[in-house]
Amino acid sequence: MSTYYKPKNPISIKLVKERCPEISFYQTQDASNPEGACLERDGDYIHFELNEDGDMNWFGRYGSNWDADVSIIKHMADTLNIPIYSEYEKEFDELWEKEREGG
Repeated sequence: MSTYYKPKNPISIKLVKERCPEISFYQTQDASNPEGACLERDGDYIHFELNEDGDMNWFGRYGSNWDADVSIIKHMADTLNIPIYSEYEKEFDELWEKEREGG
């Protein structure tokens, strides 16, 4: 089962590299950006997408990669002090709607 996440504010790649050095950027064959398509930490992976400014604005955990919720998402949220909401939280829907409206 997959789970999708949205940060309250887009997260810059530079900020993650500076403040979360234990998280690496993993290049996949179909990655459309030079940083790759996944974040990796301790063998756990989270996919990400970039907005028009080149910041990460969406994350997805796929399959049985359950530990990625804690090892990557929670770690980034705590270290960067940026809330990251799962698709099961009302804030996720609010952020998604705001983005669709161009705001």
